[in-house]
Parts: sequence; structure tokens; C-alpha cells
Amino acid sequence: KLSAIVEETPEDLDEYLPDFKYVLCDLSKYSDEELKGGAILRIFLELTKHVYTYESFLKKLQEIMIIFMELRGKEAGIEYFKVVVKYLLSTRDDLTMRDIVEAVKQTVPERSGDLMTIAQRLRDEGIEKGIEKGIKVGKKGELLETVSVLLNKKFKLKGLSVELRDGIKSLDIEQLRKIRDDIFEMDSIEDIKKYLN
Repeated sequence: KLSAIVEETPEDLDEYLPDFKYVLCDLSKYSDEELKGGAILRIFLELTKHVYTYESFLKKLQEIMIIFMELRGKEAGIEYFKVVVKYLLSTRDDLTMRDIVEAVKQTVPERSGDLMTIAQRLRDEGIEKGIEKGIKVGKKGELLETVSVLLNKKFKLKGLSVELRDGIKSLDIEQLRKIRDDIFEMDSIEDIKKYLN
């Protein structure tokens, strides 16, 4: 609930704080065959399911690119292709435009022209340059929020203590990812302290 991530509100405001529920769907529980739908939906589901599987992602990326064949000749397909490229570059620290170009060449070479156009647009917008410089503030902020929500939800808290919040904020992206990935193996909030030392 939203109230679990809003910290230290005055008591007088509690009744005005919206308490929306959110749905967390773990796609890793489903097989690729169970993730069905139109091409755009399948691309989205496959990406969100596999984007953090570091060892096998490039192979999976080639499979995802094949789905784009179903969108051939559709303007929406080109725009969605651009969105996917931007998403990949901003989500994966270890993925470069060269990796994406290689995946496209090996699976859907006829999309190479589209990709070059997209790469140029990204350069023009400064996105690729920003990523190459290692701008990680946004990623760290997203991870901090994810870890906070998961901790509050897992341990039924109404907010993290100042000490815990400051400790988590001091962690780097890799440490935050480790907490996010291990959170369901933790038995108590005390378990988080081993990540802070």
C-alpha cells in the first residue's frame, strides 16, 4: 500500500493519505509458452521477465527481436522498436548499442536500417551519450524505491527507520540489486544489516 512507503507523515494527515494497493506480478513463474498475446504484449512480457537474467539475456534478446518481424511495415512497430532500445540501454549497465545491433543483425537483419536511424535519434537526443557517461542517478533512485517498497511490504512496516533508510541510500547499485534479489530469503528486518557493513 502507498502508506507503507510514505515516511513520517503528521498524524493529522493520515486520514487524507490515499492507500492504493499495487499488484506485483512475478513473470519468472510463467514459462515463455504461457506468455501469450499480440506481438507488442509478448515483447513487453519477455523483456520484463528476462531483462535481469544477465547470463542468458543476449540469447533471449535475439528471440525477442524475431517477434518484431510480426510488426514489419507498421509505423507503430518502428516506434515501439525505439522504445525497446531506449528501455534496454537505460536498464542494463552491461548492454551497449553494439550488442543490440549484433542481436538485430543475427536475427532480423532487415531491421538494421531502422536500428541505425534509432541510434542516430538517440545520439541526437543525448540519450546514448548520457548512458555511456554512466548516469546512474535515475537507476539508483528506482532501486532505492523498489527496495523500500519490498522491505515495507515483506516486514509489514509503515516506513523505514532513519538509520536503515540512510544505510540503504549509501549503497551502490550492485548492492541494492543484491538486496532486491535476496529479499524473499530474509527472515527479519535485521537480515538487511549484513548488506550495510
